[in-house]
Amino acid sequence: MPSENTLAAARMVARAFERETDEGFRSVVEAYLDTPYQSESEEAQTLAARGARKLQAALGAREQAADQAEWDDYLDASYADMFLGVAPGSMVPQESVYYSADKVTHQKPFFEVCDLMAEHGYAKPHGCVEPEDCLGLEWLFYLHLLERDADAAASFKAAHMDNWMPQALQTIAETDDIGYYAGMANIAQALLADL
Repeated sequence: MPSENTLAAARMVARAFERETDEGFRSVVEAYLDTPYQSESEEAQTLAARGARKLQAALGAREQAADQAEWDDYLDASYADMFLGVAPGSMVPQESVYYSADKVTHQKPFFEVCDLMAEHGYAKPHGCVEPEDCLGLEWLFYLHLLERDADAAASFKAAHMDNWMPQALQTIAETDDIGYYAGMANIAQALLADL
């Protein structure tokens, strides 16, 4: 079982990718920055440290903003652009989209993930409208498996997360203009390498 620090970092990135940031979650991110994820791997540690710096800079920009509510709205719009596919040409971080040649949702991975979730008694968080094979929900499901069945978690990671998340996380890290989600992506990259 991974350390509590590792699990806390994984829960943070899962939540960050599942839905927009709110005040309560912002306090989780601030607490994370007090004790950031530490990796034994030099490459993963570099990614985790880069992610923490980006998060710190983004939250610092919010603190210095003349209108923090407007900054929060901009962060919400950034989430919608990157994770909900509302902007023309935006990425859609779903396994089906990365898996299919036509870049469409609800392909084979979606149904496989739905079946696995049902098999392992996992239900999407209340109010979540994202498909089961989206970035945040796959992280949440992986954490659910880690707590119950390490072999199933390893199998799910190898069959699903490792196949598409590295590319999706790299795209997020390269396209986020605020740095907040780029920081989360860097931390997720570190975790993906370590777990």
